[in-house]
Amino acid sequence: MTKRQSEVLEFIRVFWSRYQHSPSYREIALAMGIQTSRAFDIVQNLSDRGYVSVMPGKVRSITLKEKADG
Repeated sequence: MTKRQSEVLEFIRVFWSRYQHSPSYREIALAMGIQTSRAFDIVQNLSDRGYVSVMPGKVRSITLKEKADG
């Protein structure tokens, strides 16, 4: 996992803990200082690696998987 992926995963974890729902790609992008498309790419990579799951076409659908907690 890259440093940026790790940072995004931690942001998602903290956001979930605080707000009880996932951040939007825009919120991730703003927090990380990157473009929204880059946030989407990073989340997709985290999904491919089994750290999060995402429901395509659904807003705020990023969910942490068990792998992300360990």
